[in-house]
Amino acid sequence: MRRILIIDSDATFAGYLARALNAAGYHTGVAATGREGLAEATQTPPDLVVLTPELVDVNGLNVARRLRVDGRTRGVRVFMVSARTHPHDILNGALAGADAYFSRYPGVEGEIVAKIAAVLAPGADSAIGANGLVAIVGSAGGVGVSSLTLNLAHVLGAQTRALAADLSGSVDTLADRVGLEPQAGSWPDSLGAARSAIIQSSEWACGILPGVREPFVTQVARPERALEAVARLQADYDLVLADAGRGLELPGSAALARAAAVVVVLSADAAQVAPARRLLDHWQAQGISADRMLLVVNHAHGADGLSLPQIERALGLMAWAEIPHGRMLAANRAKQPLERLYPRDPAAAVIRDLAAGLIQHLGVLATDGETPIVDRGPQPAEAPRRAVDFSRRNRVGLRMPGR
Repeated sequence: MRRILIIDSDATFAGYLARALNAAGYHTGVAATGREGLAEATQTPPDLVVLTPELVDVNGLNVARRLRVDGRTRGVRVFMVSARTHPHDILNGALAGADAYFSRYPGVEGEIVAKIAAVLAPGADSAIGANGLVAIVGSAGGVGVSSLTLNLAHVLGAQTRALAADLSGSVDTLADRVGLEPQAGSWPDSLGAARSAIIQSSEWACGILPGVREPFVTQVARPERALEAVARLQADYDLVLADAGRGLELPGSAALARAAAVVVVLSADAAQVAPARRLLDHWQAQGISADRMLLVVNHAHGADGLSLPQIERALGLMAWAEIPHGRMLAANRAKQPLERLYPRDPAAAVIRDLAAGLIQHLGVLATDGETPIVDRGPQPAEAPRRAVDFSRRNRVGLRMPGR
């Protein structure tokens, strides 16, 4: 029987939740303080912890952090429930290691039980695909999918083994973007071919798997075998970031179905809102739930257009991040990582936060809520950080000052 530990100083709420969980077939334990909860969790690790930040003895965020760094409880899921629902509070919960964040209201225990049933169901982990595969897809051409794929993989490569893989079907391959000559002219059709096709560059901290180079190759290639080869590369890498283009053709469309997370890159152009909405509907019809879609509005490519709140209202979804105007295009022309050329640029700061969020979201490595440390060359100054919420339940989005 699955065991749930409730750490909450509100005896009334803890009782309601415990009864609801018992009725659903779970064994429950209740701790009224953070210290009691930590002692019980480390002595007999539960399958999941429901925790409130408002404990009588210690800050519940610190309890969550302790659970994340202790080897006995590192893999235990943590749900937070709190009366504090300001975006800053949700952000702190996510960075402390929470897998989900619930607003405390009468009857929320039913919602919590339903979410627990979903995440602890047999095969739930495999249902979302391989944990290390992230698909990056664009709502339109030219919104910066390739640039974001490469720059995210570069920042992630400073802390993890990261690979940027081109599955877009476009003849403008990732190799062209970094000024390197691909070793193969088509998608790999085996693990060995994929390994031999990977390019390493002293300028980029990630491996790069280029895509097809000639239009006719896309007609005769076997994209389903290419996707399988890339999926098997996850044995060599902690994270594989797949440039899936618009996600409408193989192998990019299949990558969306298998990915643990799908980063959707949007333009702020008002004319792109309706097509983006249709694409989002299409992907959801293909079984890609909104929980797996992480929306990024990229101002580095295209006109100013709509504000972030306007885009969110039009799409009915909240954005994960907003990339400001910056020097991304200049870095692209130089075929260099933005982080290396312009580490203090606002867009570089956002990409670092995105990288930290992916690490936290997928549980690739313990970060204790810190942005990954990246070698930025001789610059001694630390670029300013931006607040971002990476909660799987409530995505509030990264806002630039004044938004």
